[in-house]
Amino acid sequence: MKKLLFKYSLILSLLSFPFFQSKAQCTIDFDVPAVAGIYPDTLFDAKGCEFYEETITFVLARDTVVSILPGQEVTVPFNSYTITDILGLPAGMSWECNLDSVGCFYDVNPNNAAPDTLGCVRLFGTPETPGFYAISVVVIANLAIVGDQQGTFDINLAVLPCVINSDCYTFALSDICTPSRLELTNNVASNGVNGFEYVWEIEGPNGYSFRSEAENPAAQILEAGGEYIITYEANIDTVGTILAEAIIETVNCSDLLSAGDIYWILQDTTGNEWINSSASPLNNAGNDTPIVTNIDAIVLPEGVYQFQVWDSDDTILDRKDDGCADGANDGASAVDFRIPLVDSLMMGDTLRLTNGGLTVSLLFSRPTSIFRCLDTFFVSATPPVPEMLAIGDLVICEGDSTVLETALADSLQWFRDGVPLVVEQSDRILVRESGVYQLQSINPMSGCASMSEPIEIEVVSLATPEISFDGDLELSILNPDSSLEYQWIKLGEGVIASGEILSLSSSGVYQVLAIEPASGCESLLSDSLAVILTSLRPDFVDFWNIYPNPNQGQFKLGLQLSRQSYVKLKVLDVFGHAVYHKSYPQAVLSIDESLSLHNLAKGVYFIYLELEGGILSKKVVIQ
Repeated sequence: MKKLLFKYSLILSLLSFPFFQSKAQCTIDFDVPAVAGIYPDTLFDAKGCEFYEETITFVLARDTVVSILPGQEVTVPFNSYTITDILGLPAGMSWECNLDSVGCFYDVNPNNAAPDTLGCVRLFGTPETPGFYAISVVVIANLAIVGDQQGTFDINLAVLPCVINSDCYTFALSDICTPSRLELTNNVASNGVNGFEYVWEIEGPNGYSFRSEAENPAAQILEAGGEYIITYEANIDTVGTILAEAIIETVNCSDLLSAGDIYWILQDTTGNEWINSSASPLNNAGNDTPIVTNIDAIVLPEGVYQFQVWDSDDTILDRKDDGCADGANDGASAVDFRIPLVDSLMMGDTLRLTNGGLTVSLLFSRPTSIFRCLDTFFVSATPPVPEMLAIGDLVICEGDSTVLETALADSLQWFRDGVPLVVEQSDRILVRESGVYQLQSINPMSGCASMSEPIEIEVVSLATPEISFDGDLELSILNPDSSLEYQWIKLGEGVIASGEILSLSSSGVYQVLAIEPASGCESLLSDSLAVILTSLRPDFVDFWNIYPNPNQGQFKLGLQLSRQSYVKLKVLDVFGHAVYHKSYPQAVLSIDESLSLHNLAKGVYFIYLELEGGILSKKVVIQ
């Protein structure tokens, strides 16, 4: 059998997603080493949802070594290479070669004065589906004598999740196919400062609804394919409530002969005064309402407050000030309010409070920032997990087959040991090789795919057993396997015994086969071995011997007969193959001869003497 030694292997890291763009011819890197191979052999990672491209330059081998016969190898030149396809690219990724116009055909024929020893492939697109992809670059190589041979460059592509940034947040989908993990990161971070409030809402297909007020919500698993809408609002209030102005609208207080001399005080329930203008009352201001106090803006913490308005009386008469709510000496003077403000009491930015004849309008402000964002994104539905059925046994013998099939009709890809079977895309395949088989169902619009549960097929292949002969009455298995059964077969009689050792009772031609009990699989029959038992020793042999034994390939053979006989000499190895033979031309009474077999390998051999009426045999060991 011819053995073609042509294989390149490549492991690349890529990342990929949907993209539609016209091709632009790739550019060869002429600085790569002049050694057959592909450069670079590792590609940089692609970022999800961003355009990606990389060029692979390859140096084409001019020849390879082919085994024609055992022990005979010849160097055979390549005539051409053709890149026929790149399989397994994720949706949105594409490729082109520098010789697109001629079908990616590279002429490296030795007779070509300008061979295409360099070429390139450009991978490009905007990936959106994260994950790892098994890519096969399919190449047809044409060799002199041998002809076309198909090979592949095996590439692993990895795709990072697609990340989308906005003013409000960053969100990343682990996959555009269901189920997809959605992770949300707030870009309007509080950094531990109070006054930040958030609302997240996500609506999606099949009634999906999510709401959170957390700064960074927990990741969500999106199970349904379709459109999702994410809305976000952040309210930032880090300053607090500011009292910007106080306007005294009406008062119920006056002096005896004139309007009251007005002053005001702002204090909380702990007695802490925030404003006190008693040192400089407004003379005769009681009839000049409204009175704009022109206070300085004050940030008020949470609590209960009183805004008091008084009429300052003449201290000479030893009178107490009148409260401007009821006009009484040391009477009611205040309107009360609470921070934070109750929304229902607000009139725009003004809180208008009345107590008796006193009315005060308080102008508040609360500086806030509001961030709002809205995004729509899609998650494609992953096809249901395909079901795979085995028609036949999961353990088969070498040369037999079993069938794997599915009820699905199209958009299928079969895998063995995680590698796509390039030509297997129908609803059934014939399996003759061991491996773990899986079936992938693909959504052709999005590239989303699901993988079946694996089915393992075992092909039992048994080595052909070899027979060892002790030169006397016993055959045995050379290097037996204790897990196997052995059956002995005698020509003309069929199976005569089982086991690793066969005790002989008669001459004949013997073979053996191995059987694997669990599967019933059988090996090929061993080479046949003809055996003539030493019990056929003629009665006219007075003496015969071989010495020294063991030896290094040189020994003496001694034979003494009581009557003359023709003699043939044979030397057999443990497999029964003749490695030396000699016939004596005349009948002899004795033999005293030195034999030189130093060209034989070390091991056990058997010396046979065929005489008229019988056989003599002895075992000899060459060291």
